[in-house]
Amino acid sequence: MLKSEPTRIISLTLGNDEALFNMIPIKHLIGVDYTATEATYSHVTQAIVKDHIPVFGSVNGTLNAEAIIKAKPDLVLVADYVNQKVVAQLKNAGIPVYEFNNFNSIANIEQNIQVLGQLVNAQGQATKLIDQMKTNLAWYKAHQPKKKPTVLYDSYNYVSGTNTTANDIILAAGGINAAAKVNGWAQLTAEQVIAMNPDVIVIPDDSGAADTELKTFLANPAFAHLKAVVNHHVYTAPDADLSAVSQFVVWGVRDMRQMILNATK
Repeated sequence: MLKSEPTRIISLTLGNDEALFNMIPIKHLIGVDYTATEATYSHVTQAIVKDHIPVFGSVNGTLNAEAIIKAKPDLVLVADYVNQKVVAQLKNAGIPVYEFNNFNSIANIEQNIQVLGQLVNAQGQATKLIDQMKTNLAWYKAHQPKKKPTVLYDSYNYVSGTNTTANDIILAAGGINAAAKVNGWAQLTAEQVIAMNPDVIVIPDDSGAADTELKTFLANPAFAHLKAVVNHHVYTAPDADLSAVSQFVVWGVRDMRQMILNATK
């Protein structure tokens, strides 16, 4: 852990960006990742503009190590998917860097928030966030739909199997993951989707063009006889909720539950 409380923090992961807004004085957050400025994925876009927080990176994911070093952070938060050459440059410059690498479950998210609280000396705030998540998740568990439909989470033909946050969201919302035999994320053929024949299909709106994505899926003649298509139970919801790796994952459960309720009326 750090020798003293960090007061110049740069966060290069969206999950940490979202959590930090509820954990530390905003003046201590001197930089966020570019993804945090995109409302399709982020819940803190307006706050970043309001508080004039500097943004690092770009739409194509490129990071400039020199710009980060010039900002003189006393802590940089990254994920294992961040360019490791940039991470090495930061460490060589003597900047403390902490790398998060587990994002595959709601439990991982809670653990990450706890670690984040320790790093920024905000254990109390981290505990509050986690407790609120647990309270909300307990309510959803106690109020699950009586019918448990099979749900396929499909993003550009990539589906979420076990060991994914999306799997946890489906289960917490009261559904059964149609792709439970898949480990992690996998690209399926049309034949594999047809074999699963899910009751509900969820297509996250991760492009801002949900209507187009739905029309493309529904226009595929191979899917015409799927139960979800025949019964009009193909839905979309904000990707910012469904793919959240912060406390906002609870909103993903909320959205998923509503889609399941719509399909089981």
